[in-house]
Amino acid sequence: MKKTTVGLILILTASTIACSVSNRLPSDNKMNKYPMWTVNNWKGVTWGGAWDKWQKEDGGYDAAGVKSDVDDMKYAGVHWVRMTFNPSESYEKTIDPKVDAALNAGISILMRFTKGTPAKTYGTEEQEVANEAFLKKTVLRYKDRIKYWEISNEPNLAESWDIGKRVGEGSADPNTPYNQGVHKYVLHLKRCYKAIKSVYPEAVVLMGGLSEWHMETFMDRFNVEQGYLYCDEANVHPYGPTPAAVIDRLNAFKQKMSIWPAAHRNKPIWITEIGFHTQTNWPNNPGRVASEEEKASSLTKVMQLLQSNLSPRRPIFWYCLNEKTNNPGYGLTFKYFADGKLKQKRLPAIEAYKAISDK
Repeated sequence: MKKTTVGLILILTASTIACSVSNRLPSDNKMNKYPMWTVNNWKGVTWGGAWDKWQKEDGGYDAAGVKSDVDDMKYAGVHWVRMTFNPSESYEKTIDPKVDAALNAGISILMRFTKGTPAKTYGTEEQEVANEAFLKKTVLRYKDRIKYWEISNEPNLAESWDIGKRVGEGSADPNTPYNQGVHKYVLHLKRCYKAIKSVYPEAVVLMGGLSEWHMETFMDRFNVEQGYLYCDEANVHPYGPTPAAVIDRLNAFKQKMSIWPAAHRNKPIWITEIGFHTQTNWPNNPGRVASEEEKASSLTKVMQLLQSNLSPRRPIFWYCLNEKTNNPGYGLTFKYFADGKLKQKRLPAIEAYKAISDK
C-alpha cells in the first residue's frame, strides 16, 4: 500500500549483526510443541508498527501490551502473524519474546527480511556479503520455529525500494532508472533465496508483497528479469476501495503471473496485507470507508471473496492488528497510552474477523 508501513513480518537488517546473535538452541528445540506451518488455517494479521508501542527505553518491552495484542489475536481466531523487527533492538529483549509469545499462543509466523545498508537498493559486494551472512544467521536461529520468509515489502514503491523515481517506468530499455531498480531487487531476491536455501532447504521463500499501485509495470520487468526463479510462492497486497475492486487487483496480478513459464505460473499466492481504514486525513491510503461498521462489513466480504479466489489456499493477513498512531486506522483494535495507562478497545472489525471460520 502507499503509506510507509511495514506489515508484521520480521524486518531484519544487517546493521543488527552488531547486536548479540546468541548461539542458544532456537526456542530450546521446541519445534514439536507448536502447530506449525499449516497454511490451511489461513486467518492472519500484521502486527506492524503497533509493536513499537510496547518498546521501553531500555530496549525491552511492555509485557502487558504484548499480552493484550496476543490475547486479541486469539480472540479473533488468528492463526498467522506477520512480524516486524526494529533493527535497533536485540534478539533477546524483543524478538525472542515476541516470537515465543506468538508461538505459545498457537500462532504461526511469517518473517519478513529487510536488508541492511544500503536498505533500499543492492549494494557493493562487501555490503551484500554482510547482509547475506546476517540473513543466514537469522534463519538458523529461528529455523525450528519459522519456515516462511518474505523478502522485503512492496518493492514497487519508492518508500521501500529505489525504483529511480519511476523514471523510465514501462520502458523496454534495461538501463532506465526504473528498470535498474527492478533488476537490483531481483538481484537481492536471488541472493536471499540462495542464502536461505543453503542453510534451510525446506524453507519457503516469498517475493516481497507488491502494492497494487503500479503493480503491472513492476511485474512486467520482474518477469523479464526472471524473478519468479527466486521465490517459491508469490505475494501481493491487492488493496482497493471495495471488496470487488480488491478481487480485480488480485486478478490483474494473476494475469501477470500467467505468462511465467509453466513450472512457475501456478505458484500459490499469499495476501500479506489487505485492509480498509476510516481515517479522513489519509488521502493517499487505499481502502477508505466511512465508518468502523463499514470496515467490519468490508472485512467479511473481502475475506470471503479472497478465499474463493485463491487456490491452493494460503494465509491472508489483515492489515493491521492496531495502528502505531493513536487512531483506529486499519486496525482491528484501537490502543494507546493515556495517563500512564493502556487504553484499548476492540473495534467492530475484530468481531467480524472472529465470526469467520478458517477450518
